[in-house]
Amino acid sequence: MNTQKHNDANVVALLSGHGLGRRELYEAARILYEEYLPMVYADLEKWFGLHNPRLLDSIVIETIERVTRLIKRYDPSRARFTTFLIGFARRVACELLRKELDTICIEEVDETDVLAPTESSKDGKTLLQELLRGPYAACLESLDEKYRVLIEMAIEAEPPESYQQQFDVNRATYRKRKERAIGELRERISMMGPGIILDSD
Repeated sequence: MNTQKHNDANVVALLSGHGLGRRELYEAARILYEEYLPMVYADLEKWFGLHNPRLLDSIVIETIERVTRLIKRYDPSRARFTTFLIGFARRVACELLRKELDTICIEEVDETDVLAPTESSKDGKTLLQELLRGPYAACLESLDEKYRVLIEMAIEAEPPESYQQQFDVNRATYRKRKERAIGELRERISMMGPGIILDSD
């Protein structure tokens, strides 16, 4: 067994919770945290342009939890473990972004419409905010002004009334514009490549 396969087997055994002696256990943990996880962080920074440590940590922690629960799905004959790990991390990041896009669409008739906090906003900055001010800023900037401003105000948790007053529109028009704005933003983000893939399901 070559070194890579040996390391993969030990890390899988670690996450499975069995099959390792104390020395192998410590070595597997070292490989996971010093060699494998830095590769996951690097991939997230490359594909998503994320540099916020807390956002990255939240994605990686969720990734480890999911991989641990679904470790039996890993097939060493099909891919290296790092490929398996990175695949989960990308899905977690995409799900968080999709959730935040969907959250903007949620509006209660009798309540102030704001962007609700999610798992990724532990430091007050969400994944959506991070992306739309970073690598995906062009997606937001490419929208028509009335849609771009609407999304910017929603991200900053400004009430719908502020937008309605600024653009002189009623609540019904605001809702229609918001639905259209999110749809166009989702489409533009989806066109950016493999880093972000947003499905409607």
